[in-house]
Amino acid sequence: MNSKTLLDSPYEETQIKDRAGLIVLRVVVIALLFYFLIVSCVFNFTAKIYSSGFNYYLASNLNPSKYHNAKSCDLLVIKSYNDDFKMKNGDIVFYETNAGTGSGELISCSKDVCEILINGDQTKYISEKFVVGKQIKSIRVLGFPIAFLDSYYGIASCLILLLAYSAYITFSRVNYENTVHGRKLYRRFRKEQKEEKERKKILKLLNNDADISLKITNMLEGKYNENKERFLKFDYETKGSLKEKYKYLLSEIHEAYLIKEKLTKTEKRQITSIIELVFDAGGIDEDMEYMLIDLALKTKLEGFEEDVFFQNAVEFVQDTEHKTYLLNFASLLYVLIYKNGGFDKENVLRVANVYDNKIQELDDSELKDGTGLVESISKLLK
Repeated sequence: MNSKTLLDSPYEETQIKDRAGLIVLRVVVIALLFYFLIVSCVFNFTAKIYSSGFNYYLASNLNPSKYHNAKSCDLLVIKSYNDDFKMKNGDIVFYETNAGTGSGELISCSKDVCEILINGDQTKYISEKFVVGKQIKSIRVLGFPIAFLDSYYGIASCLILLLAYSAYITFSRVNYENTVHGRKLYRRFRKEQKEEKERKKILKLLNNDADISLKITNMLEGKYNENKERFLKFDYETKGSLKEKYKYLLSEIHEAYLIKEKLTKTEKRQITSIIELVFDAGGIDEDMEYMLIDLALKTKLEGFEEDVFFQNAVEFVQDTEHKTYLLNFASLLYVLIYKNGGFDKENVLRVANVYDNKIQELDDSELKDGTGLVESISKLLK
């Protein structure tokens, strides 16, 4: 039996979701009916002209006898005259007067009076100012729906269809949702909606984690002083001490890089940076020790600021009274020298001497295992 998680899409779609296309179609139909109804009420298309914004005009007609080479319900395309497009003899001109519209062949035009031949057998004289433009073409049949919508029958038909269709959708939805099957599907649909929101929430959290990881890695790519400043300002959901904040950053780096087979130079630098910042955490507990040693054994240090690190180490040992912190520091220092080598011998021995003196000052029987760091490190340096 297959199992689903919140990050998986549902295997099945409900019938309500399957009806999405039908719902969209209904909305489109209603929108078109509204459009035609409004257009037919506001505008009167029959034998009228309307600018399309590009010096062209459209005119529909149900009476072709007044127009040149036109049939019933043709849609006429008219190009208006202007300074760049002037009227000349032989043009099929379209005119509009108070008595109506029409088109015909221009025979002549003088003293603001145009002689127009309509369908080859009727001559009409009109003023030049009533000539709209040249008839470019006529499109068959397309004028019929426009002319129909102009009539009272068209307006009434659109209104009846709109009201009937709206009533059908309303009552069919109510009846469907009141059935047992409809309620069952609706509950299932709501459940899937809730799961979808939960999936998006989880994915958002995952993306936020990725962003935080990027913020952390960017924090550890600079020099020690730059990294320290960014570390002290970093407060992502960390309300505890500096040590808790450091452990959070360390765990992120430890989890991300320990499992990688090969590290890039940038990733090695980030591991080095987190090791350099260890003394700014205020202590090295057991959890920090094992993660630091894991990382120290994972790769050699990259861009290591040796003088700064050992100076901070001396100050850390001198100021620390916590025996566990001291022992954990000794383990980390030993692993760093073992893995890398090449450190300035004077720096290393200075830290080792301060450490041995600190152990003797504390005079704690549990710290006897921590003595002899100078001797152990000296063996590694040979």
